[in-house]
Amino acid sequence: MTPESIAKARNVIGEGPRWNAAEQRLYWVDFIENQNIHSWHPATQELRTYPTEAPVTALGFYRTGDLIVATGGHVATFNPATKKLSSFTTVVEGPPLRLNDGAVDDHGRFWVGSLDSAREQEPHGSLFRYDPDGSVHTMDTGLFHRHLSSSDSRLRLFRSDGFGQQPSRFRAQW
Repeated sequence: MTPESIAKARNVIGEGPRWNAAEQRLYWVDFIENQNIHSWHPATQELRTYPTEAPVTALGFYRTGDLIVATGGHVATFNPATKKLSSFTTVVEGPPLRLNDGAVDDHGRFWVGSLDSAREQEPHGSLFRYDPDGSVHTMDTGLFHRHLSSSDSRLRLFRSDGFGQQPSRFRAQW
């Protein structure tokens, strides 16, 4: 299989693709240099770019139409209509740690991992769960977190931790 470019977004590194079934749009982030959220509609080929005032490293969908995003050490809300970040909740206390990839489960909870890119040879990050009531829970520690996604049934989360080089699957703790 040969990958092909589907949208001319000019990403430095496009990451964290998430499909929004209600909108029939693919969303992803480009945060290394550009600090953008992008969305693409396959049927119309329409590409939307949302510049953000802070680097967004992960996103998920609220039922309201807003996005839940990870930025730096915070979880925040992004409104695509106003193009504004708001409602910041601190998850990790700043550099060197930052939040990386995340996914929303069927209960509307945002699971997000942390990492320090300068310390790739040692597991030092954590996996957090941000609940709809605004509470934050540390679910696992000692990770080098790279990717998190949910299954179609949303009963299981999949993560890849760059330190162990092994993807893992686990049942989300309700």
